[in-house]
Amino acid sequence: MSGGTWRGVVSISSTPCDECGNHADVLFQIERTESACARACRDCMLRMVHAVRVIDRRGDVLGTPSRIASELDLQAAIALHFQARERHPGINYGPLPESPPFPANYSHVLSVLDRLARADDDCGSTITELSERYATAACFSPKQMLLIQWRLAKNGIEHEPSNFAVSLRSDKEIAQLRGFDEWRKKKIAPYLSWDQRSRFGI
Repeated sequence: MSGGTWRGVVSISSTPCDECGNHADVLFQIERTESACARACRDCMLRMVHAVRVIDRRGDVLGTPSRIASELDLQAAIALHFQARERHPGINYGPLPESPPFPANYSHVLSVLDRLARADDDCGSTITELSERYATAACFSPKQMLLIQWRLAKNGIEHEPSNFAVSLRSDKEIAQLRGFDEWRKKKIAPYLSWDQRSRFGI
């Protein structure tokens, strides 16, 4: 395998792995170029000699086999969960598989957003929608995070920025951050991880 980047895209189908040729129920889509992708099984993904960059939902590049394995297993479990719900909508499959803990404090963020939604007369409903998104995604896009930062500052709500998680996985999210002028980048910087700040020179 000649390398590439995996950003969380999972394929559920019993088709051959592009690397080893073995059939697998779950394959992980690797971006090689803008127009070319490959699909690899879990074993091939974990062979570090392939130099596949694995990016988690927060946008951090995972560097250790244990963290990569956890992220692969989580995304595969979530994809299988959604597939089962779509095939048998009348069956209650329970909540989504639990994510490994983010560096961010999940409950702290939900508590802060709840206080903000109650305090903010202008954007309360928008904050509630973003809180519901965070409850399942556990991260925000750069534009969403900038909005939340603005409203938290305007309403004087104390919080710990490092507890929030900003996703920089998709091309759209990366373009949002790159499109910010310098003062917006300074506002969002405390909410980014060290890896994100170093990758984008913030």
